[in-house]
Amino acid sequence: MKKKLVIILLAAASYGLVNAQNITGTGTTGTIPKFTGTSTEGNSQIIDNGTTIGIGGGTIPATNSPKLYSYGPGAYFDIPNNASYQGNNKAMFKINRPSTSFENFLSFCEAGANKWTIGMDDDATGNFNFFNTSGRAITIGTNKNLGLGLGSSATPSDRLTVIGNGLFMQTDALSSSSSAYIVGLNGYSDGGSPDYTWMGDLNTGMLHPNADNIGFTTNGTERVRITSNGYVGIGTVSPLAAFQSVGNFALFSTTSSPTTAAVIRGNSNYSTALTPDYTWWNNDQTGFFHPTPNVIGFANGGVGESMRIDGNGRVIIGGSSITNLPGSYKLYVTGGVLTEQVTVAIYGSTGWADYVFDRDYKLMSLDSLENFIQNNKHLPNVPSTEEVIKNGNNLGNTDKILLEKIEELTLYIIELKKEQDRLVMKVNSLTNSEKQ
Repeated sequence: MKKKLVIILLAAASYGLVNAQNITGTGTTGTIPKFTGTSTEGNSQIIDNGTTIGIGGGTIPATNSPKLYSYGPGAYFDIPNNASYQGNNKAMFKINRPSTSFENFLSFCEAGANKWTIGMDDDATGNFNFFNTSGRAITIGTNKNLGLGLGSSATPSDRLTVIGNGLFMQTDALSSSSSAYIVGLNGYSDGGSPDYTWMGDLNTGMLHPNADNIGFTTNGTERVRITSNGYVGIGTVSPLAAFQSVGNFALFSTTSSPTTAAVIRGNSNYSTALTPDYTWWNNDQTGFFHPTPNVIGFANGGVGESMRIDGNGRVIIGGSSITNLPGSYKLYVTGGVLTEQVTVAIYGSTGWADYVFDRDYKLMSLDSLENFIQNNKHLPNVPSTEEVIKNGNNLGNTDKILLEKIEELTLYIIELKKEQDRLVMKVNSLTNSEKQ
């Protein structure tokens, strides 16, 4: 049995040696041969230079000493429709590195120079990176965050971390006159460089001027500020109230050009009748203003102040020229008052003169009355001329005094009538006595 096996092996070796000796052809050193016919061979597409295996011909790069080099339009990997290739870690392309000290990259080149490189850098972050000729362009962190333009091995801190500006367009047009644009800044922004703006109009938008403040700018100038306490300022970056507008403020009920509308004029000091604070569109010299502390003034058509209410609640009609305000009255008028009717209220029984007819009323004798008039040049209880000039004429009180004098006069007449009747009776009595 052993002899037969040895004979068979010798015969096979002899046949192979004979056939090998009969194969002819030429090739290139370092190129793996292939059969070009049943008994001829030539160059295959595989090159082995002892360091690199090359596929497809070409010249293996002299630098970097790659282990595998492919020359041609591309590669195609076809996964068979076989259950044994299903599941994790089965059909995949792996690039392994021994430790974090090694890079793990796949490069895309042009004319032998790297243009894009993707993979893991030689650090412990485990991030996946995209590099171009300008450096690190995209980073996908192990925390699933995406970083654009980080420029270092840092892990992106948020779901999207962008170093630089961001442009947002609805289409893939390379130019846009008004697309949303976010400016990447490392500090607070100002009116000339808002954070949120538009392409083609980069000095208009929303900004972050300081902590807890928001600003809005147009044409490079901040127009509106919302401060940390919720105050809104228009034309000012330091509003002093919940709403402050520097300049005039108009309120319209329509977008069309109004005939008139409420206008609030911005004044930094006390106002005048020519510049009332609260006025109207197309009639801005009519309204009310603040001439001095605790005083409200009213103006009409640029003719000056027509009325004011002072700090004591007194209403003064006739302008600020009224300076003599006697007493503590609530209404002062210069220039006269024309009315069809005036009703003066009387409070209490002492406000009218019927007390003259009370039994205990002491009526001054005519002799005393005559002496009083001679000495004072006016009736009792009637104010003198000087007092009226100084304090004015109190219509209600004057009416009461006049009624008092009329009622006193009535009593005097009644008394005189009685006196007359007594005299008549006395004369008649004397006359009758003489006749007898």
